[in-house]
Amino acid sequence: MRSSELVERYPRCFHMALGEAWPSIRSHGLLSAAELARRFDATPGQARRIAALRPDVVALRGANGESALVRDQKPMNEAKLRSSLTDMTVEQWLDRLNSLVFFAATAKRLESLWSAYRDRTCTVMTVDTAALLASHGPDVLLSHLNTGAVRMPFHYRGSDTFQPVAAFEHRGKDWVAEIVVPNAVPDIESLVVDVEVRRPST
Repeated sequence: MRSSELVERYPRCFHMALGEAWPSIRSHGLLSAAELARRFDATPGQARRIAALRPDVVALRGANGESALVRDQKPMNEAKLRSSLTDMTVEQWLDRLNSLVFFAATAKRLESLWSAYRDRTCTVMTVDTAALLASHGPDVLLSHLNTGAVRMPFHYRGSDTFQPVAAFEHRGKDWVAEIVVPNAVPDIESLVVDVEVRRPST
């Protein structure tokens, strides 16, 4: 897939963070779960919870009093996940996910994620895909499935699930599910075109 085709088909991508997270994200950049654990001084217990399959949100608080929330992984049933992996262990797969920053490739996929968190305040960032590629192009990877959920029939996944843009085979409308960047997007403030705080419906 050409970068120009990715931008044409997916001109905007989206990230959702729990809480009113924008001030912290603007200060630290957009961080993977592993980077959040490191930079927010996760305790050994918190680090183990983040590294494992997370049934609940993990709340972190840094030395300066700043807080961060690491989203749960409830859509990933462990037995189904184990059966869906082609060449990785569950632990290896979770390590891989925790090392990445995720963007939903379409507004529809963002809304599907948001629907699971309507009882919580969330921050939604709309990102210019062309700007993301201009800044992080060599590192950007694509996935054709929602890697944070396992559904029946199994969507198989493994070491080849995330592919560089040039190696990705686009097979139809909305085939890209996720756009990811390893570790962190420190310049996220310069890439966003909109930041929206969504609060629980009353």
